[in-house]
Amino acid sequence: MITQVLILVFFIYVLQSVLAYMQIKRSYKVINDVKAQHKASGYRMVTGTGRTRFLLIARGYFIILVVNDDDIVMDYYGMDGYTVFASPKRKEQYIGKSLDEIESGFKKKNEKRALAAAREQLQLLREQAPAGI
Repeated sequence: MITQVLILVFFIYVLQSVLAYMQIKRSYKVINDVKAQHKASGYRMVTGTGRTRFLLIARGYFIILVVNDDDIVMDYYGMDGYTVFASPKRKEQYIGKSLDEIESGFKKKNEKRALAAAREQLQLLREQAPAGI
């Protein structure tokens, strides 16, 4: 009985690892596509993550932002969910808005945390180098 339970736990662990790898691979494909699309534009690309924990379950939010020097969003992808089946989706309602406008529209803590992390990364990029992805 114990052996069967251990085999089941091991199988679930391996399945979770494979599905997480596939999710990361999908995310990196979107990141590389966004980089290629905006490479010559001189915009900056940043990412941010935020998590909100409820008991043992954590809901995550991941964003990919492309912004110009005036903090206007030129491209926005968001990934929201509890499981490894979530994938980044383009959210056109945020394109053309400032980071402050986007933040005021967020209602969830994990979205705000992800945007704060992206802003921090953007600030570091601006301190280190001129514009460019």
